[in-house]
Amino acid sequence: DDDGNKLTTVEYSYWLYKQGYTIAQIAEKRGLNPVTIEGHLARYVATGDIDVHDFIYGDTLEKVEAYLAGHSDEKALKPIYEYFDSKISYGALRMAIAAIRKE
Repeated sequence: DDDGNKLTTVEYSYWLYKQGYTIAQIAEKRGLNPVTIEGHLARYVATGDIDVHDFIYGDTLEKVEAYLAGHSDEKALKPIYEYFDSKISYGALRMAIAAIRKE
């Protein structure tokens, strides 16, 4: 901003999101991959600053929560993605896990 305060790349993505931009719009505006923006915003889901339900719908959160209850040491997204037969996107998984682990 004009006061010389610089936002980090993550903060800038969050700021654009709060201005009403979608993940795709933020990615396009910033010249970044949408997956990168999802990662930025997942940090704010983890802190509770963004509601996970802005990104995931239906019973997705409950399904991921149930999976993680039985696989609490799981760190990689790929096994979870494959468990759900690719029906839940990596972005949705990332958001759900951020929300679950903040609790």
